[in-house]
Parts: sequence; structure tokens; C-alpha cells
Amino acid sequence: MKNDIKMLMSVFVLFMMFIPSVSATEEDAKEEKQKHEMIELHIHMYYQLLTEKYAPNEVVKWDEIRKERLLIKKKISEARKRGEDVEWQYDNEEWKHTHKQLHEAFYQAVKKYDEDELRRIIPLLIEQEKILNDWYKKQLKTLE
Repeated sequence: MKNDIKMLMSVFVLFMMFIPSVSATEEDAKEEKQKHEMIELHIHMYYQLLTEKYAPNEVVKWDEIRKERLLIKKKISEARKRGEDVEWQYDNEEWKHTHKQLHEAFYQAVKKYDEDELRRIIPLLIEQEKILNDWYKKQLKTLE
């Protein structure tokens, strides 16, 4: 009986040590998610403003792609909550290479305030996002 009480106390102590750790981890994860969402919102606004200024004919397309991406992300989240195991990493090497080049050119154009280059690159970046959305939508259809 005495050994049982000691074992029970040991388990209780270990359990109490574990609980704060889990809570801290969950809080850290929530905080990290909030930071990520905040950065994502700022990036969206940045792209929105640059699109309005340098590619005004693309604003409607950008808005549609952005709304569609938010819906896709919501569906991905729901699928993950249901335990769906679907590959969400776009593995098209040509797309990745083009995407990387465009973002480097975009960075350089912003850095230099090169308005002509921004006018050229922004529609290409928007098209890259559309391609990615189309791929995500195909992945989501595999869940239906």
C-alpha cells in the first residue's frame, strides 16, 4: 500500500511537471501563429498597394487570387483537422525556379525603386500565385 502511494505521488509529480510545459508550448504555438498571420497580412497589403500603383489592371485579379487562397487555406486547415493526409508542398521544380527568380527580381526592383521593372514583374508574380492556387484546388479535389 505504501509503495502504491509512493508510485501514485511520483506519477502525480511527473504529471504536474508536464502540464505547464504543454501549456507553454501551446501558448508559444498560438503566439507563433498570430505572428505569422500578422506578417502575412502585412505582406498582402504590401502587394496590394504595389499592385494598385504599378499594375492597376491586375488589382481585380490579385484580389480574386488572394480571396481564393484564403478559402483554400481554410479548406486545407479543415482537411488537416479531419486527419486527411494530402501532400501540400508544390513540387514543380520549374515553377519553384521561376518563382525564386521573380522574387529576386522583385526584391531588386523594390530596392532600386525601379518602377518599370515593378510594372513588368508584378503581373508575373500574380500569375505564379494563380498557378499555385490551381494546384492547391486540384489537391483539394482529391479529398472530395
